[in-house]
Amino acid sequence: MRVVLADNPEGVRDILRVVTGRDDLVVKSVKFQEDYANARGHGVRLDVLAEDSKGRLYNIEIQRDSRGAVPKRVRFNFAAVDWNNFDSGKEYDELPETWVVFITEDPSLTSGKPYATARRYFDDGRLFDDGQVVRYVNAAYVGDDLFGKLMADFRETDPDKMHFASLANRVKRIKTTKEGVEEMGDLLEKAWKKKIEAERKDAKEEGREEGREEERVRTIGLLLATHTPDALLHDPMFSPFGYTQADIDAALALSK
Repeated sequence: MRVVLADNPEGVRDILRVVTGRDDLVVKSVKFQEDYANARGHGVRLDVLAEDSKGRLYNIEIQRDSRGAVPKRVRFNFAAVDWNNFDSGKEYDELPETWVVFITEDPSLTSGKPYATARRYFDDGRLFDDGQVVRYVNAAYVGDDLFGKLMADFRETDPDKMHFASLANRVKRIKTTKEGVEEMGDLLEKAWKKKIEAERKDAKEEGREEGREEERVRTIGLLLATHTPDALLHDPMFSPFGYTQADIDAALALSK
């Protein structure tokens, strides 16, 4: 689904309208797979960072399970968004309202409900209004409401069975047109190069070589959301990556 959101502001808009309940939300800009690092070199890659017409910021993270959605990861994401999107000379009360949205298949974070919201409060129950909102979305949720239809689209690979045209059209373009296939190939190549560069930098700075294979497997897992294993093994578009059956088996095992 990450790939489906790349260069798809309408898809991001529809997701945010459902997740926030703001039917009039208009997306002004979208950044995809952006890397941010602090002064000490510790970085984070944000899946999607969007700004709406009122200047509010939304970081959307799509995770298979809850391991990547722990509270301190949320804290770091907020910090990354703030320090990279707040210009010098502004007053603190000009910091924009910011949402971090984690869409995860682990229903425990929302107690089985469609979503759960986390905010901070004073001891007497007053809202500590720092402008930060955390929303966990249950990707395993099934229902006939908007959340249920959106999450069904996250799980669906056939665009003709999807509810949101902005997502279905993107999936259809990726799967059935030459231009869409080339776009996806370019995005994956750029993402893969970013990961390789980041890993090499980490290895040089910290003296360790690890994580590359795991990232490769996770990338394959993303591809399997819109392509069959046979396509990854035999389609000429994917031949430069040299995917093997063992890679696909590992990605399938990771997604269970």
